[in-house]
Amino acid sequence: MKVAVVDVAAESSGALSVLLDFYDYIRHYSPKGICWYFFTSVISLEDTENIRTMKSPWIKKSWVCRLIWEKLIFVRQAEKYRFDIVISLQNKALPVKNVHQIVYFHNALHFLPFKTVHPFVKMEISVFLYRVLITPYTMRSFKYCQMIVTQTNAVKTELLKNIGKKHVAVIHPDISVQPCFGENCVKGFLYPCGPVSYKNHKMIIEAVRRAGKDFRGEILFTLQGDENRYARQIKVLSEGFSNIRFIGFLPREELMKKYEDYGLIFASDVESFPIPFAEGMAYGTPVIARDLPYAREILENYENRYFYNSTGELAALLKRTGSYKRCKGTCTDEDSSWGKFLKLAVGRDFY
Repeated sequence: MKVAVVDVAAESSGALSVLLDFYDYIRHYSPKGICWYFFTSVISLEDTENIRTMKSPWIKKSWVCRLIWEKLIFVRQAEKYRFDIVISLQNKALPVKNVHQIVYFHNALHFLPFKTVHPFVKMEISVFLYRVLITPYTMRSFKYCQMIVTQTNAVKTELLKNIGKKHVAVIHPDISVQPCFGENCVKGFLYPCGPVSYKNHKMIIEAVRRAGKDFRGEILFTLQGDENRYARQIKVLSEGFSNIRFIGFLPREELMKKYEDYGLIFASDVESFPIPFAEGMAYGTPVIARDLPYAREILENYENRYFYNSTGELAALLKRTGSYKRCKGTCTDEDSSWGKFLKLAVGRDFY
């Protein structure tokens, strides 16, 4: 059996993590009799006895190059190698016919409400254009695939609103976190995310302002404050608040250590499956999140979580900071999510 795995979009951040995690899983658990062909752009992967990698850096030169590769080059490659299955890890289907194709969909930005994006605000123009141009193209691409796998039911619901009837399965990703137990009070809250506008740091800053002296804790942003225009704006808005700290990007080991003393706060307008939720639950830390479908689904059975709808509600929660304690950590499903995914895609058991 020949299986093509396509992720020419992966370069950094969460998209790269998906590719590397999947590749690592295949290296360790793929049964004999399957030949894997990994197609990437700028990411180098090592060939093995049953894995062949095909890297094409020129794809990243422009969107035109990417379209040429997807519509012409890859289609010819699929015909040449006669793939039995195509697995797309890049949120969209490839325009190949007569080949069983499954898409791993993990980008909820396609469902960001238009009311939260302002086309005349410089730092949000790229997000607006993404929603206007890329989202329709992505949704149309699904006519080429037989199955889509999402990370949450919340994303599945939104996806089906856009594409109609289609086989969509839901598999929560498993996050490898060793539970850490404790019952200490937390010093404040950590918001581990990058400098993009839909992450909504402004809502947290406004809540801190409203809470005033009644908020006896700290907010930690994993921003430096100079990454881009949005980060600089957040830095300016935070001036005068001694309890809002910019700690910059942290390696995962250091980030996990923070959960021993800090709770998790989340204000994002849209998410697929935020990894910090799984990390925070493993440490039993209090989680404050917006009352949105993705948060409700993931945190549903976690006792140490608190939801808010408005800035005023968030301010009220922050005023109670001194009462929040860590509880018993919660583990994720021990069964491998990639094993479940591949059983759907390839029809064989993985371990």
